[in-house]
Amino acid sequence: MGLMDTLNQCISAGHEMTKAIAIAQFNDDSPEARKITRRWRIGEAADLVGVSSQAIRDAEKAGRLPHPDMETRGRVEQ
Repeated sequence: MGLMDTLNQCISAGHEMTKAIAIAQFNDDSPEARKITRRWRIGEAADLVGVSSQAIRDAEKAGRLPHPDMETRGRVEQ
């Protein structure tokens, strides 16, 4: 078995594992069932991706990131 065959088998196994996890977690593997609806505050998002809150604000201002879509009185709706 060559390297490409081994890699393709690993990729297939990964897809099957992801599908099994989605079914166990959401009882469904459809993209709609896996949709993330939670909203994060800027500090939480910054921690998740390993940047500062200011870096996110700068990227929003520069057009590299979309502006927040659900703000009310300075708080993000969840």
